[in-house]
Amino acid sequence: VYQLTAFKSHALPVLLGPTIALVWDPAMRAVCTAFGASKLAAVCALMLGSTFAALALSAPPQPSPPRDLLLFSIPLLSGTTFALHAIVGAGALREPPELKLFVVTLALCATLLFARSCGLLPRMPIASTATEAKKWA
Repeated sequence: VYQLTAFKSHALPVLLGPTIALVWDPAMRAVCTAFGASKLAAVCALMLGSTFAALALSAPPQPSPPRDLLLFSIPLLSGTTFALHAIVGAGALREPPELKLFVVTLALCATLLFARSCGLLPRMPIASTATEAKKWA
């Protein structure tokens, strides 16, 4: 007996795969155009960014850390320095576009995670249902 749940688990990737590719294609093309990077580097950077975004938007640590702007200023300055060096500084002329893309992506993702650990991002994660939202309130 072939269960319906097994059909869903096999059919959904086939049906949703092209849809997901169409959603990510404009973002990938925008990254390629902005940085002059290859499609391979753009896809890797988007995958890295989406992984870090999932971590940043997941359930907050318990107990919630206190807001600390001074502690956050250190990684903010560091990430800004690396990103600006890659985009407009000396690295803009010497480094390949793929490396510039990875430096900017990592600096942005690391800064977001530091903001979360310093208590600057909202405490409630994005919930799919109202009951999940009430659980984190």
